[in-house]
Amino acid sequence: MAASMFRSSNFSKCVGFIQLRHTRHLQSIAVQEQNDEDAHYPPIKPKFPTGVWGKMDRKIAWHWDAKREKVAALSTAKDKINHLTENTFSIWKYNCVDTTPNLLDYQCKVTKTRIINGSLPVLYNDLGTEDGFDKEYEKFKQIVVDMLIQEHELNRYRLEKKITIRDSHTPGPSRYTRDYQHSNSIVRGMLVNLLGILSGQRKDVFEGHVDNNVKVSACWSRDGYQRRKPRMMPNNKNYILQNNTMFYGEHIVEYQIRKSLPLPQFVPISDHLCHDLSYSDMPDYKPTVLGQFREKVPRRITAGFNIGDAQQFSHLSIIFLNNRAMARMSLYGNKEKEQADKGYAMGTGFLSTVAQAHVQGFNEYEELTYPFTAQTILTDGRQFILSAYQLNTLQLWKDDTANSLQNLCWIGENEELYEKYAGGKIVGFNDEVFERLLKFFLIKPCDRNGIDLSPNLKEPLAEVDIPDRKEFVTIEEEFQYDRS
Repeated sequence: MAASMFRSSNFSKCVGFIQLRHTRHLQSIAVQEQNDEDAHYPPIKPKFPTGVWGKMDRKIAWHWDAKREKVAALSTAKDKINHLTENTFSIWKYNCVDTTPNLLDYQCKVTKTRIINGSLPVLYNDLGTEDGFDKEYEKFKQIVVDMLIQEHELNRYRLEKKITIRDSHTPGPSRYTRDYQHSNSIVRGMLVNLLGILSGQRKDVFEGHVDNNVKVSACWSRDGYQRRKPRMMPNNKNYILQNNTMFYGEHIVEYQIRKSLPLPQFVPISDHLCHDLSYSDMPDYKPTVLGQFREKVPRRITAGFNIGDAQQFSHLSIIFLNNRAMARMSLYGNKEKEQADKGYAMGTGFLSTVAQAHVQGFNEYEELTYPFTAQTILTDGRQFILSAYQLNTLQLWKDDTANSLQNLCWIGENEELYEKYAGGKIVGFNDEVFERLLKFFLIKPCDRNGIDLSPNLKEPLAEVDIPDRKEFVTIEEEFQYDRS
C-alpha cells in the first residue's frame, strides 16, 4: 500500500515537472517570436549589384556600383565632370589622326563603333522638301559658286605660286599654311552666305552659335585592355586587376555650329544595327604593339563651350583635312589615306557626342537614356567627306555579354565639290555633293518627343554668367595756369 502511494506521488511530480517545462517552452517561443517581429536585420547583400555584369568579377562589379552611387549623388554636370577628372594618371592617348597606318580597326574597337561605309542615314533622303528649300536649290548653288569664284580670284597669286619642299623649311608661309588659309576662306565664305540666308527663314539657325577653333576632348574606359597593377601593392594577392582601362582624346574643330536642342536620332536604339556587334575583327592586341603610348595628362571633358550655354548641343562640326598629319598619311598610299580619313571622321564624331553627353549629366557610370548624334564635315575646300555619328552607349567598360549596344558611324565617300577653277569659272560643279552638303545645314533639331534631356541632373544647367563690358569714362582734368 505504501509502495503504491509512493509511486503515485512520484508520478504526479513528474507530470507537474513536464507541464511546467512545456509551459516555459511555450513562453520562450512566444518571446522569441515577439523579438523577431521587433528586430530589424540588415538586408542580405546579393552576389552582384543590380544590372547585367557579364564576366566581371563580383568585387569589381561592387566597386563600379559604389562609384556609380557616388557620382549619382552629385547634382550638377560641372560637379560630375570635376569628380571624373580630378585625378591625373597615365592613360592611353587616343589620336583622331595618327601617323601610324592601318589603325582603323583599332580605333573602331576602342570606341566600340561600327562604320557604315558609302552612305548616310535614311533621314537625309527627303530632307528639305517639307520646307520648300528644294525649290531654292539653284539660289543656294549660285551664291556658293559666286563665292568660290571670288575666293579664287582673291587668292590667285598665292595659289599659283609653286612651293617646293625647300620653301616649306624657309621662313614665310609653307604649303600647309597656304592650303589651310585657302580652305578657311572658302569654308568661312560658305558659312556666312548659307547661314545668312537660312537665319532669315529659320529661328533655330538665327539663334544658333558659330565658334571657330574650339577644342573638344573626352575620356572613357574600355573593356578588353588590362590595367596596370599599382606599384604600392606589387605583392597584394587580394588585388584583382581589372580588364578595362582609360583612354583620352582631343582634337580641334575649325568651325562648330551649336543649337539649343539636339539632332534627331538616326536609327532607333532597338534597331538591329545598334545590337549587331560587328565593330571590329581585330584581336586584343596591346596598344603598344600598334604604336600607341600612355601619357600622364590631366583628363579633360569639354564639348567646346561653357557648361550652361543656351546653345548646348553641337549641330555641325567642320574640320580641315589639309594638315601635316594627313599629308604624311597620303605618303603611305591611297588605301592608308582612306582609312585615315574614316578614322578622323569617326573619332571626331565620337569625342563630340561623348563630351555632349557629359554636359547633360551622363557618364560611364550613368548610362544614356537616349542616343546622342553629331554631324561632321571633313574638307579642304574642294574635297568633302560627310559623316554622321550616333552614340548609343557610354558603358564601354562592360564586355559584350553585359552590354550588347554598339555605336554607329555613317561615312560618305571622299568627293569633289568642283573639279577646278579656270578662265574665271568653276569647272565641274558637283550638284549631288552640294545637295548632300546643304542637307547638313537644313536638318532641324528636335526635343526627342519631349523626354527629359538631362534626367541625372538635380539642378538645371546654370546659365553662363558673362559680365557686361565695362565702359571706361575718360575725364579730362582742367588746369588753371597762372599767367601773371
